[in-house]
Amino acid sequence: MALNRASHRGRDLTPGQVKQCVDPILRGKSPITYSIHVKKRMRERVFSTQDIQHLLETGIYSKGYWEAQEQNHEFNVTGFDLNGEELELSVALCISPLCITVVTGKRPQF
Repeated sequence: MALNRASHRGRDLTPGQVKQCVDPILRGKSPITYSIHVKKRMRERVFSTQDIQHLLETGIYSKGYWEAQEQNHEFNVTGFDLNGEELELSVALCISPLCITVVTGKRPQF
């Protein structure tokens, strides 16, 4: 099922639809960007862009909620980093143009 980009603006996405949007990004077809906030958290909470990539490939996706002010879908991905430690990411998905921004990451103990 292909997403109609215009029809998903303003609507929540299922976890499957979120993953469907993220898959081409993981194959290098669109950019992954990192907020200043997540870069700080990466240093504090000891995880890397490789851990983020791994989690985006293997993690469990939440439903994507439309954020009207930012004009994107926000979702979380939970799972394990490359060292087997739990990690949760908050991510913003822009449908048009297709891209994601990793907003923050946290460990369960934080």
